[in-house]
Amino acid sequence: MNDTTIETVVNLAERMMLKYEKTDCLYRYGGDQIVRISDGNIKTMHKDDIAWIVRCEYHTLSETNVGAVASDIMHTQDNKLKRIDVFTTKPVFVGTGSTLDLITTPGYSNGIYYEPDAALRHVEFHTDADISKAQTSLEDLMEPLVDFPFVSDGDKLAYLSMMLTLLLRPAIDGVVPCFFMRGNGQSLGKGLLTEMASLIVFGRRASLISVPKNDTEWQTRLDAYIMHGSQFVVVDNVVGKLDSQEFASVLTSRVRDCRSLHSSDVRTAPVNTVFAVNGNFIEIDYDMA
Repeated sequence: MNDTTIETVVNLAERMMLKYEKTDCLYRYGGDQIVRISDGNIKTMHKDDIAWIVRCEYHTLSETNVGAVASDIMHTQDNKLKRIDVFTTKPVFVGTGSTLDLITTPGYSNGIYYEPDAALRHVEFHTDADISKAQTSLEDLMEPLVDFPFVSDGDKLAYLSMMLTLLLRPAIDGVVPCFFMRGNGQSLGKGLLTEMASLIVFGRRASLISVPKNDTEWQTRLDAYIMHGSQFVVVDNVVGKLDSQEFASVLTSRVRDCRSLHSSDVRTAPVNTVFAVNGNFIEIDYDMA
């Protein structure tokens, strides 16, 4: 099969993918994934999925050519599928310099796919903020914190920064801090604080995990959350020293090579998860400080 014929088959195969998936919403995402997005539901397809479609439509192709067509669809920069560079569940500003536009309409636009959280689907966004409105918003955010025994105003502002980080994470092109809810006793509201932040920002409770027993378990669980695209994960009920090279690595990485449980396949995924830690008398390892 020559290059021209492969190019023709690639074009036809892309149309067949749309037919098999019963959608016109297929996009390229990353280096080895194609995603279908329909009504907010995301389905990921990899090379083997594409090869199956090619094989069904072109019975006379050898397995070598089936693999070549599937690879071409996955990796060729000029194929017909639009490329998604960023998934976001929050409105984001796009543009350069002083020309910025706020994306608030769900769907695809210039490499960004915006699918709002359920809690934001009926929210109206404005870009006419001023100091007075900002002060009113700050007071509204602080009101639920009145009865929590923060040691200082600085601790209360650190908690506020966690809520803002959760809200703005899709717009931050880099790493973000891990947030610690440290107490000196039981029933102080540490878990309630992380739960409240998640409910305010996402409209749902955060994912809670207990402290893994070793770095192998840390790796397995962290990779699962990152590949799933979890937005907020809380390590709960930590007592004493928190020491994990895997956790420290995730907190300082923008992308991570992840491996599924019971699989040798490695996939590169962006680290967009915000992490928090709840516990009593927590000591932080030097690498995490």
